[in-house]
Amino acid sequence: MKIMPVFYRFVGHKPHYLVVLALLFLAVNSFAQCPSSIQNLSASATPATCPSNGTATISSNVTGNAGATYQIVTGPSSGGYQTTAQSSATFTSLPPGDYTFRVTCGSATADVSVTIPNQYTPLSLNASVSNLCQNGAQGGTITASATGGNPGSGGLKYAFLLSDEANADDALFSYSSSNTFNATQFGTYQVRVKDACNNFVTRTVELAPLYPMGHLSFSQTGTTCTTNSFQANLSRADNGFPIDYKANPGYKYEIYSIAPGAACAVPSGATPLFSKTITQDSDLQFTVPATLQRVAIRTISPCGEEITECFDLPTRNLYVSNGVILPCSPSGITKLNLLLWADGNFTWPLTAVVTPQGGSPITHTVNDNGTLNSIFSNVPYASQYAYTVTDACGLTYSATIYTPVPSDGLQVYPSAGYLWCVNTVGTTKVDLYVRGYNAGIDGSTVQILDAGNNVVYTTNSIQDGFIQLPALAPGTYTLRMTPANAGCAPTQAQFTLNETDQPPLKFTLSASTTQLCGGTGSISASLDYNGYNAVRFELLDAGNNVISTNLTGTFINLPAGNYTVRGVADYTDCGIANLVATKPVTIQPAGTAPVVTKKLGVICENPDGSPTGAGKAIFQFSGFGPFKVEMKKTTEPESAYVVKGENVPSSYTADGLEAGTDYDVRITDQCGNTAVTQVSIGQLLPLKLSSNAEPCVGQPYLLSVEDVVDATYTWEKNGAVIGTSREINFPSYQASNDGAYVCTVVLAGGCVTRKVTVNLNSKNCGSPLPVTLAYFKATVENCGVTLNWLTSKEEKFDYFLIEKSADARQFGVAGKLPAAGTGNSYTFYQKDIPEGTYYYRLKMVDKDGTFDYSKTVGVTVSCDGFKARSLNVFPNPARSSAHVTATLHTPDYRGPATLTLYSLTGGKIGQKEVSISQDRTEVSVDDLVRGRKGYFLLKAENGTAVSLGAVKVLVAE
Repeated sequence: MKIMPVFYRFVGHKPHYLVVLALLFLAVNSFAQCPSSIQNLSASATPATCPSNGTATISSNVTGNAGATYQIVTGPSSGGYQTTAQSSATFTSLPPGDYTFRVTCGSATADVSVTIPNQYTPLSLNASVSNLCQNGAQGGTITASATGGNPGSGGLKYAFLLSDEANADDALFSYSSSNTFNATQFGTYQVRVKDACNNFVTRTVELAPLYPMGHLSFSQTGTTCTTNSFQANLSRADNGFPIDYKANPGYKYEIYSIAPGAACAVPSGATPLFSKTITQDSDLQFTVPATLQRVAIRTISPCGEEITECFDLPTRNLYVSNGVILPCSPSGITKLNLLLWADGNFTWPLTAVVTPQGGSPITHTVNDNGTLNSIFSNVPYASQYAYTVTDACGLTYSATIYTPVPSDGLQVYPSAGYLWCVNTVGTTKVDLYVRGYNAGIDGSTVQILDAGNNVVYTTNSIQDGFIQLPALAPGTYTLRMTPANAGCAPTQAQFTLNETDQPPLKFTLSASTTQLCGGTGSISASLDYNGYNAVRFELLDAGNNVISTNLTGTFINLPAGNYTVRGVADYTDCGIANLVATKPVTIQPAGTAPVVTKKLGVICENPDGSPTGAGKAIFQFSGFGPFKVEMKKTTEPESAYVVKGENVPSSYTADGLEAGTDYDVRITDQCGNTAVTQVSIGQLLPLKLSSNAEPCVGQPYLLSVEDVVDATYTWEKNGAVIGTSREINFPSYQASNDGAYVCTVVLAGGCVTRKVTVNLNSKNCGSPLPVTLAYFKATVENCGVTLNWLTSKEEKFDYFLIEKSADARQFGVAGKLPAAGTGNSYTFYQKDIPEGTYYYRLKMVDKDGTFDYSKTVGVTVSCDGFKARSLNVFPNPARSSAHVTATLHTPDYRGPATLTLYSLTGGKIGQKEVSISQDRTEVSVDDLVRGRKGYFLLKAENGTAVSLGAVKVLVAE
């Protein structure tokens, strides 16, 4: 280094040059400490005992030199280290891995490499649940098992939080060294472990009761003048399914007396009248004072869950029904049987006094209804009988029996339906009481015939006019009675089984999964079942082995895999086959993206089946939901994604989509994983039957349609609703099951409706099913009628005959079209048709000459439209359960209008307001006619009560 000469001068008397020389000396000395090369270079490391706490120290001949700098030039590919130069020779907070450090001092530079050893194993956590419902209490024990991490001097710390949020704020957790937690309530828990590095991992577990919450219902079994006795029944509080206390021990109940009208609560500090643990039938029986008017019953499950319900106890009352059984006596009836049956809250014995008109009283004292029902046999004939029944406590009931005469005819009274030991979906049991003029009923042969005149049941074991029928579908039936005595003529009467009192049997299983962060999940299953038999749920693994059984349908903390949930209604006590339904479910492994299990894009349709300009996309997801759903058109850039739904469930429908458009769909789960799929918004193709052949008598038969995502299904037979699931199962098909079946499939809340029709005929056992129509409709076009229909199945089919009628009864041939093949659409047009209402149907002819008819469609033709201020109704006649539309033609009026339905005697039945904004206005009048029967007058008036038209309407059943 060359030192230039410097000249200084004194300022005043102070020699400042001395300071300058000192500074110059220091500067020259500093540069002199950076050597021409870096020597003795080495690096030492301390291991990473946390994910990023390794250190490296560099030593060389410039260590401590203020002019030296240090920099990492290469390191682990995962990053996480500083890349700028520093003056310190020690590097801290380094993740483990291989490093190269560069040392620079002046113009000298050199590199050195070192490895930061890894002494940290990532935390791993498993959590298990045990001791659920221990000692009859809610909750259970959660045990955490952790490996890895840096325990430090205090060891790993654990925390447990009742929360649905796996990413809950760590400040909400309370940590301790205990890896077990005794939870005192059911729910979702987050289990977290933290180490000395302040790293934590979280696992989610669920605690759910092993037994469902129960409740008691009860019926009266006896009474004295001072007490009432009851029989209780234990069932699930959520759905009423019976609970077998022997298979599920530990249920308890307590009964408390409360004041009449008091709020429903257990009185504070009160002592129960009864407190029982249910271990035997007698534990469900109790007797209370007759003066007790209101009770509170607390039911406690084996898992400590409680429900309190309050009941008003029945007051004392007595009602005695009656009936008459007439013998077969062609020469004249001289004696008959009187039937009495007591109901109510009364005390045996009963004293019954029957007095024939003009005769002497007949008195009997009885101790049961069986005796009361039969003891007044062979009493002298009279046109009427007065009777009085008195119980042991003086309670009385009096009434008069009028003896039936031939003009009364045979009368049949079905009981309310019941489902005990019914295992055929769509059917119910009833008891028949044959009354009216029933001469010769006891001992006669009775046949029950369905609407098709098929005999469905025969019996001659009749006593007191009572018949217990097997399970039958709702509908109209005929009872045909043939007395054993040929001197009395056969007779018959109709009766109807409807769904008012007891809907027919339903049995549908649903199951869903809840994905938990950490690779586990839970399954929740439920049965739509209205029968009386006990139900259970079974969980099967991928090998079809039963791994768990319970009453709740909830299976928690399951590892990833494929499972099958089986719902069983147990009919062992009935000696018949159990009802069984299965549903496959999948729990995804940890870290996997959500999976789109089902998807469907559809264009929504108008009521006449024509497409609209909008559509919907229907999805089902599996994974850790709820989910975020984003969508964009496939032709748009990624930035065009729009959020369609936040926190949506595993079943989701996106609406407001353009018809005929392709969309990209991105689904994000709660763990931040995504899946991308595409969906096209197109017109739904015809739905098909899954069944291919005609049924055979005595063999199992499954009638089903395609499985469509998030659809509802309604099956009808001969116009009556028989089921609301995708399948109709016949364990043993009978000829009485033959008939026309229609399945209405509704998608996306009515966006699209499809009907699948099939006529089953067991006489064609095993033969392919005939042609199946996807739709058949009629429209008015250019003063004519256009018929459009589409087939979803054509098997050995030949041609269509188009038939036309003016009254829906007498049809003539209007045209013929040959078969074109499955999935083809057909069009038939008739032009220049006179104004009026016409009815069309298709006669579908197979190659073997057999044929079937489609449904009948009606259309009103008006070349110039309807006449001004006219009102029409279609269909007319209408069925009370069908869709009925009123059409107004008002070219000279716009504004509010009123539709009013009147009886033919002028009484107002119903009314609705409508708005008229065009020449032709169609309005649904379902709400006015539904459930009605007979002739009615429908009137339309404008806002000033000026008539806009009127029409007579016939509504049939």
